[in-house]
Order: sequence, then C-alpha cells, then structure tokens
Amino acid sequence: PGAAAPASSGTRVLDAALSLMCFDPQEVDRARLDCLVRTAVSALSDSASCRVARTEDRAEMLCVGSSVSPRDCRELVRSCAALVEKLGGRDVAGHSYDLLHAAVKTALLSPRYQCLFPSPYYREDGESSCEMGTISLDVTTHPSYQVLPSDGSIPPRVHLWHYDPSILKHDLSEMLREAITRPLLCLRKELHDRVAWRVIVICLVCSPPAFLEMRSLFHIWFLAT
Repeated sequence: PGAAAPASSGTRVLDAALSLMCFDPQEVDRARLDCLVRTAVSALSDSASCRVARTEDRAEMLCVGSSVSPRDCRELVRSCAALVEKLGGRDVAGHSYDLLHAAVKTALLSPRYQCLFPSPYYREDGESSCEMGTISLDVTTHPSYQVLPSDGSIPPRVHLWHYDPSILKHDLSEMLREAITRPLLCLRKELHDRVAWRVIVICLVCSPPAFLEMRSLFHIWFLAT
C-alpha cells in the first residue's frame, strides 16, 4: 500500500502536465500502443526474405521464408497473444488482428530445413513439427480469427489451413455435420446469418489448394457414408 501512493501521485502529475500541454493522456497512451504494434508488425514482416539457392549440381531454386526459427515460433505467437489479451478494451484500431496476422504469416514461412536459412537455434524436423503443431490454437480461439481483412490480403484462416490441414478438415466437418442433422437447412439463409460459415466459404474461394482439398475430403466422406 505504501508503494502504491507515489505511483498514483506520479500518474496524476503526468496527467496534469499533459493537460497543460493540451494532450489527452488516453490519446498519448493510444499513440504509444499504436507505435509499439506497428514496430512489432514491421519487424515480423521484415523477417521474411527471398533468395536463390544453388545446389552442388549447379541447379537453382527459389527459397522464400522467415529468419525466425521453428523453435521460436510458438513463443512468438504466445507473446503476441499475451499482448493482445493485455490490450483489452483499448483495441480500437484492430491491433489484435494485425499482431496475430503477422505472427501467423511468420510461423507459416518459418524454415523447415536448415540449409535454407541456417540458424543456431534450428531443430530437426521431427522435434520441431511436434512443437509447432500447437501454434494455431492461440489464433483459432481469438475473436479476430473470424475477421476478414479489408485490404485484400490473405485471411489468417487460409494461412492456418496451409499451416495445419486438420483445421480445414475440422471447419468443413462442422458444416457438413450441421447439414446432415438438418436436412431442411436453407444454405442461403445460414450463410447470411452465420458469420463463421460465410468466412469459411470466402476463404475457400480465396485459396484454390484449400478448395481442391475440400473437394477431395467431401468425395472421401460421401464414399464412406
């Protein structure tokens, strides 16, 4: 209790000084937060690179990936999720979406082979794949997962489908199960009322590989049933 008084007093002094300078403390706080998020997103975006790798037989291949090792990806997403949780009601600028979207893209571009982007923290595939398989859990449970980008970029859900195909299978199976249990279901009405379904359909249109995977899954399921 004794240590809390000076901090509260210092806060009041800072607020008073900002008021005299015609600054709103909340606006200053939002500006600091916006600068922090923009810096983090820029750093994650700059971690991706593209280069040409040459093999011993003089063949060339294009390597696109992130310099963040698979070992660090899970901690990266968890850190972003923790920051999003601390934002709370102050997330008026969509910072949670920007952070998690950038983190998912970085995890998706993380190198799977040491020869592409050598890193001292690199793990072998067998060890890293088990750990990286749980990264998507932090994203799918966040409200921003159901948001479609307004700038024409690839939705986070599509990134996760490529990152973990079991998520695509789960999304499609939930829709199919609902359609089977409700034979008189009006798809047009459901797509209008259910944001989650509408987002899934739009993401399928945006991703031809996911659309082909959906067709294959439905074919297998219909043959099995």
